[in-house]
Amino acid sequence: VCLITYSNLLLIATIKSVIWDRVNAYLFIFLSLLGSIVIILFTENPAKLNGIQVAAIALVSIVAVELVQTLSFINANRIRRLQTINDFVRQISLSLEQEQVLSIVGAALQKAIEADTYFLGLTTTHNRIFFHLLYDDGQFFPATEVPLEGSLSGWVIRNQRSLFIPDLREDVDLEGVQVILTGNNRNNACWMGVPMRAGSINGIIAVASYTPNAFDRTALELLENLAQHAALALDNANHHSEVEARARLDSLTEVYNHGHIVHVLNREIEQAQGIGASLSLIMLDIDYFKQYNDNYGHQVGDEVLVRLTQAIRQHIKSTDAVGRWGGEEFTIVLPGANGRQAMQIAQRIQETVHTIAIRTHSDKTLPFP
Repeated sequence: VCLITYSNLLLIATIKSVIWDRVNAYLFIFLSLLGSIVIILFTENPAKLNGIQVAAIALVSIVAVELVQTLSFINANRIRRLQTINDFVRQISLSLEQEQVLSIVGAALQKAIEADTYFLGLTTTHNRIFFHLLYDDGQFFPATEVPLEGSLSGWVIRNQRSLFIPDLREDVDLEGVQVILTGNNRNNACWMGVPMRAGSINGIIAVASYTPNAFDRTALELLENLAQHAALALDNANHHSEVEARARLDSLTEVYNHGHIVHVLNREIEQAQGIGASLSLIMLDIDYFKQYNDNYGHQVGDEVLVRLTQAIRQHIKSTDAVGRWGGEEFTIVLPGANGRQAMQIAQRIQETVHTIAIRTHSDKTLPFP
């Protein structure tokens, strides 16, 4: 009877540990065992358990509680991470701007993984990694570049494999790889990075800690999941940006179309009026362009328009804007330029245009209009 009673105690303690927290479960075990001790000391029931048996029951109960609490903790962490991923996917699926995507990634990393350092980098055409997001020891740092080759991040990107180093205090056994310090230039003790690859995106998300063995394999799996969704979102943002940029351009000359050059002009007028700065505008067209098209064909006429925009770009700054006003008419917006400076630019463009020669497919040279 007593054995059954104590077995029931074990079962009830296990159930209580699921419903309650660890403290309340132990309190229940303590009070139950205290009652058992009283029975042992003050009763003569021959079926009662001795002290060793009660201690064994207590030990088994404690083990059961700890096991249940550990499993509950693991399950709670898994649920929390799944919720983090779900929230992350929901937010990032609504974002079409790169800066907004990066902000959401940074917030998700802080929420999902306890780390001292995290960063997101994308490869450049110069065989380097550009860190768009860099957080270290409580502060964000300006975007920066590091070499692709010879770094832990470069190894991850080059091999398209996740890398988990529990203790960076030991030598990194990767050929040609060395630890490159960023942020506060302080050595991390634990590091893991995962590749980001989707369409036009090729990069890495990595986290690090100043404490060795700060991460585990479940954290790595979470990071891989976040990186996969982040890569897709950044690729979508790139495509969206390209589509928007194309929508602002004239398809032939690739300068701003009429609608966008009007928008740029209005914006620059407001800014110039607000600060009392100069703003100049050059309007130019090609004389007798319709007659030129009739004589030589529209394909040659298109080549003339393209060569004209190339000549314009040679003589304006990156802060200036050029757009196709319509047909053979073009507009150049010159923020900060006065009338004399605008006249000089117009004359230089005119001089350059006079030197242009148009060649046909039959290698015949035609005059510029």
